[in-house]
Amino acid sequence: MKYFPLKTVLLCLMLPPLLYAVLLSQFEKYLTPVYQQKIENHIIGDSESLLNGTVRIRDAVGNNIHSFLANDPFVKWFGPDFDIMVTTREGDVLYPSFGEIDPYMTEDEWDSVTISHQNYSIMNQGFSVKVITRLRHGTVGSNLVLILLIFIPLAIVLVFYRKGSAKALKEDNETGRRITELVEDRQAYEQIFKDLEKEKRNLFENIKYLRSANLEDKKKASIAEEDMFEEIVSLEQKLQENIDRQQEKESEIDELKEKLKKNERRKSSGPKRKTFDFSGKRFAALYKNLDMNRRALTGFLELKDDMQIKAEEIIHQLDADMTKVIVKRKVFAGKKNKSPSFEVLFGYNGRLYFRKTDNNRCEVLVVGTKNSQTKDMEYLHNL
Repeated sequence: MKYFPLKTVLLCLMLPPLLYAVLLSQFEKYLTPVYQQKIENHIIGDSESLLNGTVRIRDAVGNNIHSFLANDPFVKWFGPDFDIMVTTREGDVLYPSFGEIDPYMTEDEWDSVTISHQNYSIMNQGFSVKVITRLRHGTVGSNLVLILLIFIPLAIVLVFYRKGSAKALKEDNETGRRITELVEDRQAYEQIFKDLEKEKRNLFENIKYLRSANLEDKKKASIAEEDMFEEIVSLEQKLQENIDRQQEKESEIDELKEKLKKNERRKSSGPKRKTFDFSGKRFAALYKNLDMNRRALTGFLELKDDMQIKAEEIIHQLDADMTKVIVKRKVFAGKKNKSPSFEVLFGYNGRLYFRKTDNNRCEVLVVGTKNSQTKDMEYLHNL
């Protein structure tokens, strides 16, 4: 679009992944002390069972930590990875448990009284808790954050698009008004031309009449004829000027019509092309180890929203490690080299075909559904 700011669009394309990376990094730093404090508050739990000697403190700490993480809503949504280490003040590790025997007791000493004294002693010493938090990509929470960061620039782009559309519409209305005025001027000049033609015919009729007059009126007729010829020459000059002016107006009208057609073509093809270019740049920015074929990108945009989400989940797995993606079958693509490509299923009837390139990158060849499988297979065999 003529009034669409390209720099703003490029900035909106670059902002989501940058903000996503910075936001997750800062969030990890924020969560580490928060969850360290929460885990410190939950590692003891019910101290009565510890003091009674029915549960070893090592087991209680592990169970309390697992129970807390399993019931924490943030962990359910964002699925962060925690590196947790709980030690006594003397440096003995209580969590994580590596299956070793408790250093404070032998098997013969596993009675409730001994366990109770041992638990009390460790609780008296106090604990040292160290927590390192790492947020994972691809979880529900991370995806919601990414979607939010994508929709904010899209809203900004939409605002600029509407402003540009309003300006373009105003310009089109002005162009249409000028065309209307030029058409009215042409009609007025055409009427003048008709009047001049009629007057010219009348003058020629008068010339014929004067020539047929008698000899006595020849002198007068010749004088009148000269006057009439001069008037005819003057009228013809005016007529030629009007014709030239009319041709200029018609040329200007044609130019404005061509400009209007270009604006209409730009309007009709602009949003679809921009969606295709935006999606291609988004895939290139998000998936560095993966190449999207134009046929694959076109097929992806033709899917419904829920199918696009499931297809992009497969693309994300391919970008991370294509050897871990579940392949349904191998398909040979290409008439000459018969290079192998692989079929992956997603959603209810989604189909995705990819192959490994010479530089160990993953190339997505086709994205489609069961309904388009015949055309997709024909495309693969003709590569």
